[in-house]
Amino acid sequence: MRKVTDFIVEKRIFILSLFIVFTIVSIFLSKQVKINYDMTEYLPNESETKTGLKIMDKEFNKEVSSYFNIMFEDLSKKEKQEIYEYLDNIKGVSEVNYDIDSKDYNKDKYTLYTINVKDTDDSKKAKNVYNDVINKYDDYTYHVSGPIAIKNGEVLPLWIIVVAILICLVVLIIMCESYVEPFLFLLTIGIAVVLNNGTNIIFPYVSNVTSSIAAILQMALSMDYSIMLMERYRQESEKTNNDIEAMKEALNQALKSISSSSLTTIVGLLALIFMSFTIGRDLGFVLAKGVLFSLISIFFCLPALILIFDKLIKKTKKKTLNFKMDKFGKFSYKIRYISLPILLLCFGISFVLKGNLKTLYTTSEKDKIKEVFEEPNQMVIVYKNNLENKISDKCLKIEKLNKVDNVLCYGNTINQSLTYKNLKNKIKDFGMSIDVDDYLLKIIYYSYYNKKENKIEMEDLVHFLKDKAKENNLSNIDDSSLEKLEDFTTIKGVSQKRSISNLANLLNIDENSLKTLMILYNTRNVNQKMSVPTFISFLKNDVLKNPTFSNRIPSSAIESINTLEKFTDKKTINSKLSYNQMASLFGMDFKLMSQLYLYYYSINGVDSKLSINDFSNFVIKNEQLNTTYSNLISKETKDQLNTLATFSDKKVISKNMSSEDLSKIFSIPKDMVDKILLLYYGNMESETSLTITEFIKNTIYLKENTTYLNDLDVDLLKPLLENPDIQNDQTKYKASKLALLLSLETDEVYKIFSLIDYTKGNTDNWKISPYNFVKLVLDNVNNDILKSQLDSKMISSLNLVKTVMDSTIQNKVY
Repeated sequence: MRKVTDFIVEKRIFILSLFIVFTIVSIFLSKQVKINYDMTEYLPNESETKTGLKIMDKEFNKEVSSYFNIMFEDLSKKEKQEIYEYLDNIKGVSEVNYDIDSKDYNKDKYTLYTINVKDTDDSKKAKNVYNDVINKYDDYTYHVSGPIAIKNGEVLPLWIIVVAILICLVVLIIMCESYVEPFLFLLTIGIAVVLNNGTNIIFPYVSNVTSSIAAILQMALSMDYSIMLMERYRQESEKTNNDIEAMKEALNQALKSISSSSLTTIVGLLALIFMSFTIGRDLGFVLAKGVLFSLISIFFCLPALILIFDKLIKKTKKKTLNFKMDKFGKFSYKIRYISLPILLLCFGISFVLKGNLKTLYTTSEKDKIKEVFEEPNQMVIVYKNNLENKISDKCLKIEKLNKVDNVLCYGNTINQSLTYKNLKNKIKDFGMSIDVDDYLLKIIYYSYYNKKENKIEMEDLVHFLKDKAKENNLSNIDDSSLEKLEDFTTIKGVSQKRSISNLANLLNIDENSLKTLMILYNTRNVNQKMSVPTFISFLKNDVLKNPTFSNRIPSSAIESINTLEKFTDKKTINSKLSYNQMASLFGMDFKLMSQLYLYYYSINGVDSKLSINDFSNFVIKNEQLNTTYSNLISKETKDQLNTLATFSDKKVISKNMSSEDLSKIFSIPKDMVDKILLLYYGNMESETSLTITEFIKNTIYLKENTTYLNDLDVDLLKPLLENPDIQNDQTKYKASKLALLLSLETDEVYKIFSLIDYTKGNTDNWKISPYNFVKLVLDNVNNDILKSQLDSKMISSLNLVKTVMDSTIQNKVY
């Protein structure tokens, strides 16, 4: 190793110059390192959260949007409104959540605004919006939070890093023998920190936590190496007057001790890579590499710096604090026999106590905004479709738990079974203006759950006809007939003995004629009273067959007697009859009796439940119901029910459809659907491949002949067409590769490729689910492509559809 250390000292100026070049390069490279703010990326693959996130990414399309909160202090009412108006008009802001009269946004001296951006939280648009707001209100007292604020902020604020460096500098100045030494140590470690940050480019990304704290930890872990080398040099300088030889010897002697110490640190840091929570791997690799660079920097840069500033070091020499450790050493020696048992006892106690340590699972500390305005915590549960019924039950139980504000799942929204009383309100919750009478809902429910022929006892029906049906003009039987029928609804009523006047009135026979008949009857029977069945039997079997008496019975009475005879049969009175049998018995229209039966059951209550999808499909598809009650359900209601049935079917709204299918389901022209899908496919890689020349020519054509590329400057692309290398390059490139070759924004190139596909009619493979299609339209109502073609009626209709879909799509999440 002697030759190596001699070489380092002899070529110190060249090596130092080389490190300065590497440092400058690393400063530029560090700007290119991708910082990852998503801590879920580091979760173990087998964890439930990571598994759930993968399923969500695969099964559900994420809505591209983000937000940040800003809370001001001590605003006047005028300032609150002015700030709201300014925020709402910032370019890139999709919506500002604020209500000047709501306690959700105004509490004590604090005012909260939530600023939404239709883009990812790490996008350029989100960054511009955030910077606009921060710069505008730099003089105000404010606090920020939310994904966009996290992406554009730091885990450790700059002032904390500065304070840490100053504290380190103060400690070094106090403890070092020269005022110059601390600055040399910090410069050496500073070079190592920059080299470490620049070489992070080798990783796909580095977490924002690692990026923020790595420099401070690297300095803390490796500062002692500089002190060890400096102390060794000071010792060797006392042995010789030759500074160079002293440094060679010092470097040679310190190499082993510093290397072994740093190797221990590096191995300890690399142990972090075995953590299941892979932020440890991220932090372990970066810090281990940092310590290694600190070691290299101390060996290769510090010797040169010490020799360059050696005279200044000696001139600025000062007294240092000298801590006497003799007494502590003696005490340590004396307790050597009990120190190990004490250590083991402390270890055992700590092991037990650590079980009571509470672990906080969070990616951010509690901020000022959360302290003032409570922020709700959301949890997503992903489950398989075949567990739908079990999850729905669990969903309803969770909803009843304390501190649970709201639960959304397929089971308690679109698929929730509701009684007829709740159904009307539930439909209105979806923004639909269906107005169905209470009794009609009962009829629909009863018809749905009773597939077999319904039967009623005659007594129940007669009382129902008298008490309820007459009130709604659903029966054509007069009151007197109903009163008579009441006497024939029970065995007791039919069998009771009746007087002559009662029988005359009941059977519509002249009382004098009836007395004559009674004389005939009494010649054969002693009783003065008889029941209706006995009298009718006597009348038909004796009187009407006897010429002497038959002419005394008027035809109207005979007709009444023939009618009433049907009601004197005990089987008829005791049995439950179908509406067909009952219609024959009463001589009524079969359709009307069917209506009466349904209405009878509707007013007697319905306990069964229907989901909205079941309800709408049943009303639309049930032939009998449509025929019987077609006059009760308006065309507008039927249209709305059709819409409800279609868009409350999760299989329909989740299925990816072509523009032709979407055109049919939404009744929108196919060319307009293609234009809408253009917005969707403008954000993703196209299947198309083009040469550089083809791409530039198509771009120039679109710029000059459409309004789609108004914001793009193509003047920088035109000269490239004259470049022979580009003219001869016939390689077909995808959008992402062309963006890199031409130094264009990837999103802009995706958009151009989609426009090329659209103008050339390459849209057959464009597919999207109806649910995402509706969201796409509503999210881009102000887009230049759609603005002139979307009328208010269509937007209103799509908003209605989205309301229904939002509940339906919760089939896997609550």
